Amino acid sequence: MPLKWLEWFLPRIRDKRDDLQNASISVSLSIHRYCHLSQELQEIVRNNNFAKYLIYEKEGEG
Repeated sequence: MPLKWLEWFLPRIRDKRDDLQNASISVSLSIHRYCHLSQELQEIVRNNNFAKYLIYEKEGEG
C-alpha cells in the first residue's frame, strides 16, 4: 500500500516543483525587465530636462 501511494504522490510533487520553478523564473524575468525599463525611463526623463518638474516619492514617505 505505501509503495502505491508513493508512486502516485512523487510525480505530483515533481510536477508541482517544476511549476513552481517555472513561475519563479517568469517572475524573475519580469522583475528584471521592469527594473531595466524603469532605469531607461529615468534616463530619458533626465536627458529631456523633465526631472526638475517631477517629484519622486520614495516608498514609505509622503
